[in-house]
Amino acid sequence: MATLNPNNPGPQRQPYETSPITKAAISLAYSSSFNPRGSENLWYGPYSHILTDMVSSFSGKFLVHPQSSLIIPSQTVNELKVRQEFRDEGVSYDFERLLDIKGLAAKRIKPMDKKLSTSSGWKEIKKLKGLKDKRDSVYDQELAVYDKRAYHADPNVSTETAEIEPAGDAINRAPDFAITHVGQLKLDTPKNRQEEVHFERRAGIKTYHSCCSLIVEIKPSRVRKGNPEPTVSGDSTHTMESGNFITQAQEDLMQYCAAHFLAYPQSKKVIALAAGGSRWKWAVIGPDDPPEFNWIDNRILGKRGAGIVGAGSVKESKFLAKFSPTFSLGTLHSDKQFEQIIKTLSQFLIDGHTPLPPLLDEDIIID
Repeated sequence: MATLNPNNPGPQRQPYETSPITKAAISLAYSSSFNPRGSENLWYGPYSHILTDMVSSFSGKFLVHPQSSLIIPSQTVNELKVRQEFRDEGVSYDFERLLDIKGLAAKRIKPMDKKLSTSSGWKEIKKLKGLKDKRDSVYDQELAVYDKRAYHADPNVSTETAEIEPAGDAINRAPDFAITHVGQLKLDTPKNRQEEVHFERRAGIKTYHSCCSLIVEIKPSRVRKGNPEPTVSGDSTHTMESGNFITQAQEDLMQYCAAHFLAYPQSKKVIALAAGGSRWKWAVIGPDDPPEFNWIDNRILGKRGAGIVGAGSVKESKFLAKFSPTFSLGTLHSDKQFEQIIKTLSQFLIDGHTPLPPLLDEDIIID
């Protein structure tokens, strides 16, 4: 069976230019007659066309997904919750003295103390013991996942995603759009009817790798009141209302990017695109850029107040500052930025993260 080469970005192409179809979709979404409230739903059209045009030259190595899932594995969620309990108690998750509860108890209280069961010291020991048990359970879950991946040497089983199935306490975040990088094999002609059915339904291609490369969050455009927003050659003189929508998209992307690096722990970077109607900006985000979240209630850790909106977190401010100036869809300056994003996607193909195709001893048409 032939391999779709993950290191070949495809034939030479022309620089990105907004297509007539995309311009028509922009016009419809901008219309005060057909989109009087500036609804974000109508803006899905232009961005869908743009993303599809961006990946069209990569010969199927990148795919566009609306409402793509960023699944934080259930065992990762459990670990995050236990770590939060440790943090709330002011105890380090890696506090080695927890391994010797009896020794710790002997140092804190006398064994013959008649008030042992009611002493504050004993209550503290019991609390630490409970935390230790939870931490041990997390380790057991991680070991079980490792064993599961080791056991499934069969190429029919997707071991890469064995630990990220949306089960149990797994957390699923769904940005408006995502571009996914895939590694695939062209399958040989099926040998029997059963294989033929699977061959047809998977279009003759077997996917052996998938990871998220770009995340898009879209917010509404401002309600038009007769006067267009001023634009300064490609950059960003824009109204407070439009800016607020884009900032809201960036704030959602903070959590999506944090979830991305938990769902794809080997990922070194992801592209984030925040939009408010036709206005948009983008950034390349690394694992250390998003703030750390308390996934129990979705708060940014180290920040006062509930929710993810507002000032106060240094890391939050740095995350927002990583984004480009604001651009308007359909303009030359916007097209140049999409061309830059395409070049960034090209780098994803040669950064060495794509695994080699599996060596197959038997047919893998059937999963």
